[in-house]
Amino acid sequence: MSMTLSRPDCVIRIKDRDHYLVKDIEAMFGVEWRTVMRWLEDGKLTRVEYPNGICVPADEVERFYLARTPDGDRPQGAPRPGPKPSDGPGRQQ
Repeated sequence: MSMTLSRPDCVIRIKDRDHYLVKDIEAMFGVEWRTVMRWLEDGKLTRVEYPNGICVPADEVERFYLARTPDGDRPQGAPRPGPKPSDGPGRQQ
């Protein structure tokens, strides 16, 4: 499966680097705001504060996008998590 990254029309320039707003990252990845915030909290993306909100360096977003698998945000080659004991019976892969 091939993924393509559609870049937003508006890019914020901070310290000679392009940055994307959180809402633009949501649209690029097709995820909700909470997912982007989780990526920021988990250190998968770098949060940059600017006067009108939060943004992320564009080159970092593009690297993160290329490292994702089509079905989630695990890096390429990362193993799928196995079932947990709390999943109960019948939840085997």
